[in-house]
Amino acid sequence: GQPAPLLLQRCAINFRNSTITYRYMTGFDKAGVKLAEINLNFGRLWKEDNTLDTEYLDHFLQSALFYAPNNNLILFFQTDAPKWYLKKYPEECFVSNQGVKPYISYASMKYHRDSTEFLGKILEYVKTRPYYHQIAGFGLDGGDDGLIFYKRIIENEKIKGKIKIIKTIPMITNLKFFIV
Repeated sequence: GQPAPLLLQRCAINFRNSTITYRYMTGFDKAGVKLAEINLNFGRLWKEDNTLDTEYLDHFLQSALFYAPNNNLILFFQTDAPKWYLKKYPEECFVSNQGVKPYISYASMKYHRDSTEFLGKILEYVKTRPYYHQIAGFGLDGGDDGLIFYKRIIENEKIKGKIKIIKTIPMITNLKFFIV
């Protein structure tokens, strides 16, 4: 065949209105777009007892593949801290000249360690799932530019050697793709 440009759809899984999900995901799938970006939020996946909400993760990814069974997925993780984490560790919140802000400070080494460990749990779990062969890659999103967070995760000894950056797009510092 002829080389074709890569097309990627950004998916919105909407559990309240499956018509929207069906229209977009199934439409793209039928049109031949076989790569979808799925955005997952730490705040929804990371439970207060430091476990992964596997039921939600499976439901989310199985729904995407139900609507677009021929797709491969790039899973992007929005890495901002869950609300329970901010309440439990208020000293890790961002502080400005207006006071404490209700989001994580990306200078927080504790959050870097904890979130990197949690990301490892997600990756290990996803590798065990029957849909893993349809996972094309993973990405990180969150914070103002994400650079510090990426650097610390990539240099973390638990993750080092397990991931490889395959593409960084200059001028879009939040957009990095990696494979496990």
